[in-house]
Parts: sequence; structure tokens; C-alpha cells
Amino acid sequence: MSIALMDGGGRLQDRGAVAALGWSPGDRLLITLVRTSIVIRRRPDGVFVMPRKPYVALPAPVRKGCGAMAGSRLLLVADPVHEVLIVHPEAAVQAMLRTFHTSLAAPEEAS
Repeated sequence: MSIALMDGGGRLQDRGAVAALGWSPGDRLLITLVRTSIVIRRRPDGVFVMPRKPYVALPAPVRKGCGAMAGSRLLLVADPVHEVLIVHPEAAVQAMLRTFHTSLAAPEEAS
């Protein structure tokens, strides 16, 4: 898990997630927007290709769909077991934490 900055071209400034997944230049990627987060998988039918430098770049429609802009900080969660990289924008992380914190603050139900 790491926090990455995204540049103006959608490139995520983090090589660790790509290394953890064992992705290499030329690998084909399927990049899907799911609600406000991004799911990236290495797939032979993927439309996107890992560049020579081991960074993932998010396409413009995906960036727009999740609200990420140049300079945005994104939470990257690499899951080598399932061979997937999940990218969460700040708003998605805030919503998840808000829900979790609300559940922590709720009074316990009487048994």
C-alpha cells in the first residue's frame, strides 16, 4: 500500500506497486472505473500497455470519472494474490474512513 502523486499525463509516481505485482513493460492492462475507484489487472485482452518505464498511467476518461487531477494523491493497493492494483482517490478514501469511523463511534448494541 502506498500514496502516489499523479502527474498531468495521469502517470502514478510509484514503482513499488508495479514491482509488487511483477508487471513488466509490454504487459497489457485492463483499467476499469468501479464507482469512484480504479481496478487495474494484467490481462492479455487489455487495451493499455505497460510502458518502458514501470509506471501505470491512468487514461483521461478514468481520471475524470474518479475526480483525479494533476497533483492528486491516490492510495495504491497492490494485491499480488489476486494480481490486481486498486487505486483510490482521496474522496473515496475519505468516504470509506467516514463510514468506518461512524461505525466505531456508534454506541454498542445491548446484548
